[in-house]
Amino acid sequence: MGLLFRCGNATEYHLSHPLVYPMVLGAQHGLHEAGRPAVLSVCDGSEESDAQAIAMLRRVGAAGVIVVNDAKPATLERVRDAGMPVVWFGVNVWEETGCVRRDEQAAGRVVTDAAIAAGDKRLFIVMAHKKDSNHHSHEGRLAGIKASADRGGL
Repeated sequence: MGLLFRCGNATEYHLSHPLVYPMVLGAQHGLHEAGRPAVLSVCDGSEESDAQAIAMLRRVGAAGVIVVNDAKPATLERVRDAGMPVVWFGVNVWEETGCVRRDEQAAGRVVTDAAIAAGDKRLFIVMAHKKDSNHHSHEGRLAGIKASADRGGL
């Protein structure tokens, strides 16, 4: 199986990111336990990088690809066009099958409930902010935070 991981510039996610590394390691471990070797390919989302990554996965005979981390729309289409089975793992894709996603609303609720249980009366939310960025988790996490804050009277 191929693991296709998108890595942008130095300020974006990379393999040492505390959320990304466990996802990649977990996928690799699960594949190893199933007797399926994992091939990691890192791309930057450019057409050239995507093409090289997909070509490499085909060269080694990958039976499918697990796409880890957010992907640009063009990358999503290139992976779909490659004709290999795909699992979207922590990616900005919502489909009936083949998607492994965190429950972002639950994540927001858990953190907020813990803060309220600890006696906090004010919440301070820190999230990455870029004009052109809207990570797929933001909306769900904020909804979970707001629901718990409302329920807790904050």
